[in-house]
Amino acid sequence: LEGMAEQQMLNESEIDFDFQREMLPYIEKYLVLDTTNGYVLKIGPDRKIIKVLFGQEELSDERIAEVYGEERQLPELCEKNQWPKRYVDFPSYFEACFLPPMLKLIHEHKNNPEFHVLETFSNMGKIAHESFVPVLTEDLPKSRYFRYIMEEPDKYVVDHRARKEWLQKLREQGYKIFLVTNSRVGYVKLIMEASFGPDWDSVFDFVFLDARKPEFFEKTNKAHKVDGEQTADVVEEGNLELGKKYVRGSYADVNKALGVSDGDVLFFGDQYITDIAAAKQLAGWDTCGICEELGYLVDESKVTIPQGLGAKWGNHLRGEDGRENFWFTFLRKHATHILPTIDTALDASTAEEYFKAFKAEFKDQ
Repeated sequence: LEGMAEQQMLNESEIDFDFQREMLPYIEKYLVLDTTNGYVLKIGPDRKIIKVLFGQEELSDERIAEVYGEERQLPELCEKNQWPKRYVDFPSYFEACFLPPMLKLIHEHKNNPEFHVLETFSNMGKIAHESFVPVLTEDLPKSRYFRYIMEEPDKYVVDHRARKEWLQKLREQGYKIFLVTNSRVGYVKLIMEASFGPDWDSVFDFVFLDARKPEFFEKTNKAHKVDGEQTADVVEEGNLELGKKYVRGSYADVNKALGVSDGDVLFFGDQYITDIAAAKQLAGWDTCGICEELGYLVDESKVTIPQGLGAKWGNHLRGEDGRENFWFTFLRKHATHILPTIDTALDASTAEEYFKAFKAEFKDQ
């Protein structure tokens, strides 16, 4: 099984690209894997399970009620907005790439009594981790994934120099701009140089790398100054130098270094749990959630989500009954603002068009 998983996930000479394209409709963010029985769940309002796949087969309403009860509800979220251990989240499209090989393995072995979903998922996790270990240790050329970005960054990374100019204008108006990412030093340098140019860090007052969100918002990690691409000495809380990069750190470093209180910070992020909810609940910052699917309200042609992605699961925002799905309600609860992209804020007419569409769609807000 581990060999099959490795072939499906990482062995480029063996990947069935027709299968990958065929599986696009099955890939959706914020799905949940029930590791007890191999079911993949979509969660609707009030934690209600609205759709279930077993492999590539959809379960009937009767079967869903038989497994999860007449209410068809998942338990409440635990500490740090996580489901109980039995359930595994796929909170972004990046993690959702686990789904095609996982669904195929489940489909092929659903009648095999020796097939264990949790064990297989764990094996796939180990394989993926081994693939990304070079990135964690900054040895990018050895990575099965990131070496391709390193060889041809322009092929994979979008040029965002217009966004960089916008950020620079904000700084000229007196705003402080900082970047918080869980990615490591070498990878951030690779991506940002391709996106913003070689002087990418000139628009940020601070850069926090390997920040380990949501821990960043809990005031538990000391900041280490970055010298070149090496991590240097620990920095006392709030004793940050403008224009410098740091590893780890916390929201308290930002507040103290800039002399601001919680309500003076607006934090942008596209991960509903580790970016938006954590920044709001733990740090008390205002938040702006990025939800690409909202772009469909204004101009479908500008939405960068591949056509057909997630089609099997239906609308990301609402269920078939028109009610909001669980995770979009979660985002609205914790986000001060919501945009389809950061670029929506670059142009006043685009922003106005979007906000009108949003208000028309969600009249209660």
